[in-house]
Amino acid sequence: MLAWLVACGGRDGVERPDLGSPRDVALLPSPNLEPFGHCADFEATRRPYFGELHVHTRFSLDANLEGTRGSPDDAYRFAKGERVAIPPMDEDGRPTRSAQLDRPLDFAAVTDHAEFLGFVGACGDPTSPAYANRGCRMFRSGGRVAFGLLNMQTAQRGRRLARHPACGRDNRHCEAALRDLWAETRNAAKRHVDRTEACRFTTFVGYEYTANPFGRALSKVHNLHRNVIFRNGIVPERPIDYFSTNDLRVFWQQLQDECREGDSGCDAVVIPHNSNLASGMMFRETAGRREPWTDEDLRRREALERLFEIFQHKGASECLPGTLAGDEACDFELVPYDNLESAKVDRIDHLQSRDFLRDAFGAGLRMQRDRGVNVFGYGVIAATDNHLGLPGNVNEGQFVGGGGAGEVGVNGDAIFPDRIYFGGGGLAGVWAEENGREALFRSLRRRETFGTSGPRIPVRFFGGWRPFGPDWCGLDERERARVGYERGVPMGATLGAPREGATPRFAVSAVFDPGTVAFPGARLQRVEVIKGWLDDADQLQVRVLTVAGDPTDGAALPARSCRNEGGQTTFCAEWTDPEHRADRPAFYYARVLEVPTCRWTTRVCLDAEYDCSGSRPVDVACCDPRLGLNEPACWNRGCDASAVPPDPCCRPDVVNPTIQERAWSSPIWYYPPGWEPTSR
Repeated sequence: MLAWLVACGGRDGVERPDLGSPRDVALLPSPNLEPFGHCADFEATRRPYFGELHVHTRFSLDANLEGTRGSPDDAYRFAKGERVAIPPMDEDGRPTRSAQLDRPLDFAAVTDHAEFLGFVGACGDPTSPAYANRGCRMFRSGGRVAFGLLNMQTAQRGRRLARHPACGRDNRHCEAALRDLWAETRNAAKRHVDRTEACRFTTFVGYEYTANPFGRALSKVHNLHRNVIFRNGIVPERPIDYFSTNDLRVFWQQLQDECREGDSGCDAVVIPHNSNLASGMMFRETAGRREPWTDEDLRRREALERLFEIFQHKGASECLPGTLAGDEACDFELVPYDNLESAKVDRIDHLQSRDFLRDAFGAGLRMQRDRGVNVFGYGVIAATDNHLGLPGNVNEGQFVGGGGAGEVGVNGDAIFPDRIYFGGGGLAGVWAEENGREALFRSLRRRETFGTSGPRIPVRFFGGWRPFGPDWCGLDERERARVGYERGVPMGATLGAPREGATPRFAVSAVFDPGTVAFPGARLQRVEVIKGWLDDADQLQVRVLTVAGDPTDGAALPARSCRNEGGQTTFCAEWTDPEHRADRPAFYYARVLEVPTCRWTTRVCLDAEYDCSGSRPVDVACCDPRLGLNEPACWNRGCDASAVPPDPCCRPDVVNPTIQERAWSSPIWYYPPGWEPTSR
């Protein structure tokens, strides 16, 4: 097999020796501990900052094999607003495309896969003993077969995870290269963080722990991936990878021991992602085959996994429509797969509610009662998981693909820059005093975060037992925040003990993203508060309440138009839960929806002036029923589940032509008296 792969080569059958792997990298001198309060724009009541905590460069095996040549330095330059070159390459190895953000980000972290990091480095270094190995030659040739064979090693479970033979005895060739690339990752973060009082841009050191357990019976590869984001420049000597341990309990313990124990100054948050592709394994309440998590396991996990990635390039993980925990607006950027293997081979799956975050929130309530700790009490962010080295490239009108050189479109025609079910992903929003590492990290740890599907919508959410005041919405932003903190708690926090006879009160505000001259933003349609609680039968119940705006405002987007004139620029509302029961736990979070606009697939087709009566490749591709643009079109109407015969727009493999961009706040939690932690 290996000989055949080497003979076949890559996409063009030509070795790609210009991988530019650094070697013998020395760490740049710089202060490791980050100051708090050093930025000129310090604001005690906190400001919203938008950034990216999940992006891959050529240091990641999969991105590299798919043609990505951008380095961590290139990714940070892109995040700061510079134009960068991207694949595919021409016959001379030069990039044929370029990309540039419409607006710079406030912060970013490069999170290359820890697995194969040393292999990528060794195979790209002509001085390495591994360089001439057949496996390295296969890697440099690239191609999908090499991609599949090499990545299959990360999908092993239940046996020792073998290193690649090219790495030599005891992995010595690849271990040295791993440390070089890890040092270069750290150096890039140091080079690009702005330590001046201007605080224009902040970087974090990070990586991805790529847990891919393989279920042989159903041929499923379960996504249990996690990003590790460090507080400052004090980090372990090497990242913990899935080859070192495929046991999450060991991963948490090792990260705790190597980073958070003692007084070194090292700290980290771990961010799981894509529960929608975990096929029931992300939110398991046991460690394995009916083996329970120990109290120590739960404590470590809760201390590390403070956030969850609710949305990214490979779909949304909030909720599933048509289930007890779902609602109509959950029908947003759902991919029709439940695991990575299905996504790879385009195998349509039956989606399950247990793979989505709302169900996990309900399980977390039960866990708090039974174990005294809630490992699913996540704050939320969003990200891109972009494999072109393009952090924050989320604009539907600028979509260039999210994985390597992109995917061919429907019918095999290269009309679309990626698989039609995938998108640009989202952004992480953080409420912090300043745009510095220490301030931002403190916000990540306390979960005062929110996620957006791309637009920069600042959403604020407070909860408490006292009224926020009849004129709260009339206050300016700074005073509104001061009152919110004084009389309640922000998103990500837990309500304290209730006052006698009191019911919880919530205050929410949001502002639309005006966008830019080239890419104007859409206005807001409505603000919702989502409440989840356990009923008398211990089942999760969910209620969605519109507290501001109107679901009909701007709901009809003019045919073949991507400009919606409906909506409002700002919303502010207070809400009291009239059905609160002091003996029932609950969670609350805010969701802000824009008026409908065009999805990226629709924009590609409209820009090409597609015609369903035409015979051009673009006409055939855009009129495929899965795009929802042909006759009868799914434009401006959702799925009618009661239709007879069945509504074609309800098919799981049909994408919505329009999209309602949105923002999600982190939840605020309520636990009854007596539910305080018992295991700590």
